[in-house]
Amino acid sequence: MQKLAAVQPVDKSNQAIAIDQQQTSATSSPQVSEERFDSQEQAIAHLTALGYNRGEPVHMRYIHPVTKKSAKKPKLIFDELESYQNQGYDAYFVVNPGGDCDADINAGRAIFYEHDDLEKEAQLYLWEELGLPEPTIQVDTGGKSIHSFWVFSKPIPVYQWRQLQTDLLEHSKGDRSLKNPSRILRLAGSRYMKGDRPGTTQAQIVSNSGKRYEYETLRATIPMELTSRLATLSYQTIEEDVPLYQCLRTEDRQLIDNGTTIERNNAGAALAFNLIGTSNRLNQLGIRYSGAPRQLFEDYCSRCPSGGGWNQREWDGIWKSAQKKNPSAALTDEALINCMEAWRRKQQTSRQPQPNTTLQEPSSQPAQNKLSLGQATEQAREILKSDDDELTINLKLEKVRETCEMSSYDWERKIIKPLKRDLDSDRFKLELLALLRIDDPIERIRQQALLAPKYQMSSSSLEKALGLMKQRTVTAQTKVYDIEELLDLETQRLTWLIPEMLPAGETIILAAPPKVGKTLLAIDVAFAVATGEGTFLGETTKKGKVLIVEADESLQSTRAKLLNRGFRRQDRGNVRILPKWNISQMGLLEEQLEDFRPDLVIVDSLRRINHGSDISENSAEFADNIYTLKETLQRYGAAGILIHHSNKDRDAQGVHQLRGSSAIAGAVWGTWQMESIPKPDPNNKKRLVIDPKDPNRALSIFSRDCEGQKLFIELDPENNSWIKRAEPEQAQKETVKERILEVFRRNSHKSGLTGIEVIELLGMTKEQGRGVYQELSRMASRLLISCKPAPGNKRQKLYSLPENTLLNPLTPPSPTLPPKNVEDYPENLENTELENTQQITQQLLNNYSTTTEKKQAVEGSNSDSASSPAILNNSPEKQGGGGVELHRTEQVSVSTQAFESKFDTAAPMDESSSPGAEKPKFEVYSTVAGADEYNANYAFHGYVEDVQGDKVLVRWQEREGKPGNQAEWYQASELRLIQWDGSL
Repeated sequence: MQKLAAVQPVDKSNQAIAIDQQQTSATSSPQVSEERFDSQEQAIAHLTALGYNRGEPVHMRYIHPVTKKSAKKPKLIFDELESYQNQGYDAYFVVNPGGDCDADINAGRAIFYEHDDLEKEAQLYLWEELGLPEPTIQVDTGGKSIHSFWVFSKPIPVYQWRQLQTDLLEHSKGDRSLKNPSRILRLAGSRYMKGDRPGTTQAQIVSNSGKRYEYETLRATIPMELTSRLATLSYQTIEEDVPLYQCLRTEDRQLIDNGTTIERNNAGAALAFNLIGTSNRLNQLGIRYSGAPRQLFEDYCSRCPSGGGWNQREWDGIWKSAQKKNPSAALTDEALINCMEAWRRKQQTSRQPQPNTTLQEPSSQPAQNKLSLGQATEQAREILKSDDDELTINLKLEKVRETCEMSSYDWERKIIKPLKRDLDSDRFKLELLALLRIDDPIERIRQQALLAPKYQMSSSSLEKALGLMKQRTVTAQTKVYDIEELLDLETQRLTWLIPEMLPAGETIILAAPPKVGKTLLAIDVAFAVATGEGTFLGETTKKGKVLIVEADESLQSTRAKLLNRGFRRQDRGNVRILPKWNISQMGLLEEQLEDFRPDLVIVDSLRRINHGSDISENSAEFADNIYTLKETLQRYGAAGILIHHSNKDRDAQGVHQLRGSSAIAGAVWGTWQMESIPKPDPNNKKRLVIDPKDPNRALSIFSRDCEGQKLFIELDPENNSWIKRAEPEQAQKETVKERILEVFRRNSHKSGLTGIEVIELLGMTKEQGRGVYQELSRMASRLLISCKPAPGNKRQKLYSLPENTLLNPLTPPSPTLPPKNVEDYPENLENTELENTQQITQQLLNNYSTTTEKKQAVEGSNSDSASSPAILNNSPEKQGGGGVELHRTEQVSVSTQAFESKFDTAAPMDESSSPGAEKPKFEVYSTVAGADEYNANYAFHGYVEDVQGDKVLVRWQEREGKPGNQAEWYQASELRLIQWDGSL
């Protein structure tokens, strides 16, 4: 493109812009061409002319003209600019300082215009025709327009910039979209990427006078347009903003003051249109005003006579309908000016002292002292709080108004209405609390119906307010923990009502399809707790009181079930039944909780206690009642069992088998899911059927704090109790768990034990004890043991019994064992929380073997070794399996040189190692990589599973071009250690 004027020389010493020049060095980018260097000179000259100072950020914006994608950058980097331009992006910058949006701009540095509809030659000299001073700088965009800038000698406030910029655009008939403070314009030196030939032209400076101007000079030169007269009203030296009420037509103000008895809907719609349109127009013009348009509309509605469906719902409909139409103001801008200037003159006149032009006789009565605004407000507040009738209150308020010499309009709008709103707010909250205490559902509905119109609220809004008030009365304060405080917390062992199934004070859902036996199972729990006789599914329960809330069955049916299970008259002190209860009778339930203080509450059933409610169990709001019930039980320290139904979806898994919203399961501590066990159909082997006579069931237990369980249980018809079927594998697991607990009890004098220490104290080798790590994680998740970080900077974990939970505190500590010839290996495990899904609970994580077995590892199969009494671990180490690492774990770098230097400067070695330590041989759990150059560069690594002479079995976690989690045999010379005790 041909330049229209010569570019003035740029002073390189003043390249004081916050741009990143380091990318232009020959070492980090290709050599810069002469044309590109000129582009940088242009950009720096442009920004310098606009007053950018050294260190000041340039907020860039890159916009693609076709895709419209954009990117914001906080500074100008020329290599980055070039990269975006090569991708077809145009380069812009924010002219005014402060940020990328209007709210961030803190000053105006220049005003500017452009004209796409004029020839460039006309644009270049348009300022002369308009009688404006010469622009500071002009930039040809490379497209249709020229940007002309007038730079201030010092930045001006944003509100002044808005007025002047708007007036400049009106006066010059330029592009009127350029009036927002964060306006972006094209940067000189950047390529123009629009049009048929993108990038072939460049934005260039066509004049650079360097002149700067005082705000007053430009303000005197640019005529003040109509919109500026309006804007000026916002910044007059007065105490209040212009009331929106004063910007309305006379008929609209009369409607607000008096309402109407004729065509309320039509008059209200017209008023809503004008209120919305006028407030929008004032916002567009930057005029500050007081008074909310919706509140003025509510004033009109409340002054119209009631009846005939004239209520809050009708008002909401009129207002929303008006909002959708995007209405405009009824008055013109000129009329708005007249209204506001008249109001401003009246305000100024009322504040001027009036001269005393007549002689007056001295008054025989003492002059009444004028009240300050604060004193008048406090007196008005006390009057409104009084129990006087409305007429007396109005007379007293008028007397107070006269003593403070405030206009009736201002007194009503700015004092009385806010006071009434504050007092109404307090009364409203008290009445909500009173509603929540009403137990009778019919009376509560009646009171709600009376309360809603009293406060001009819809019934749905009142319901929401009731819900929020209910939350506010039970929500506890929370404490924020940092990571150090969190790790220092001691593991608090749960107090179990039923060990590892139901903690005291927690609530679970017992779900099953119809006629599977869920109520019988709940009655069995009640018998174990209330009588203390026997066990529940093999677990000894805490003896206590049981409250059975029955809403689903008749009293006769409940009596029969209790009788068959073995309840007798001597149990009356520990069992109580509350029949025909529903969620609206929370007051009755709390009375029983307060009087009986049960340890367990059984609710049968969840759907029935919500009978009559409009909320569907498929709605997330259904869980609100569960939260209410759970939190009520927690306040009294009672555990809860809520009986519910399963859904009919055969593909559903885990907690998704519960009928209704998934929020139901999320509202409780855990779920028990009971189901019949299908068997092959004798007439069709491909089909599974349910035998109604089969007493066997499967019980899946999912919880928030513990690992899931799946139990197989059987109904004993003699006394309707449930018996857990013995599982040899489970018995072996319990034996290992008890052995581990015994180790902790005998070493209770220690602050904790590492995983390898537990294995040694169990008398196992590392290989035999691989599954111990998994059992430790399982026990920690069940809160049977505590897990905490080791002291110091070691990233180890210490296990111990939870605080104050020694089963036999009188047992003396065992003597200190003599040191063994073993090294202290840290664990290679994290205490990860297991997912409580049916799939996980069905998976057997450990296999216990009493015979020595060795599996030959081949690619694509797992390799484990064990000897009696070994604990075999079939899960990969990364997923929580056992195993230890050799002292130090470092991240492998991507290059051999970086890898070697990283370990040369690694953290201090453990005491067991020394700089002169010899290289150890490969052993199980060593972390290795291939010795060839390719693996050295990419650092794909695995761990040793077995060593036989010079052959090493390695399981790879990931490799280039091959699947991960595969085991292969290698010659020792083909491998190299990357983690061990000594140095490389």
